[in-house]
Amino acid sequence: MEWSFLFFLNSALLGVGLAMDAFSVSMANGLHDPGMSRKRMCIIAGTFGVFQAVMPMTGWVCVHTIVEMFSSFETFIPCTRSLCLFSSVLHCFFVK
Repeated sequence: MEWSFLFFLNSALLGVGLAMDAFSVSMANGLHDPGMSRKRMCIIAGTFGVFQAVMPMTGWVCVHTIVEMFSSFETFIPCTRSLCLFSSVLHCFFVK
């Protein structure tokens, strides 16, 4: 994988977005239950922390796996797309 400024910027923006999401959920939980115990606070914070750390990595692994599986078909993608476009044009032209 190549490290570039764009990769770093995308990663930083993802982190900011996840932090804003966690902050809004924390605010909603705090406003809903002001007398929340410390144990419940830690459970909620830990749950969100784990999911927000694991879900982007899971997405990356899934996309990486799919790219590896379909890399052998990448030469056929333009041909398939052209055939689909051609058939839809013919369908629109001949069917009213």
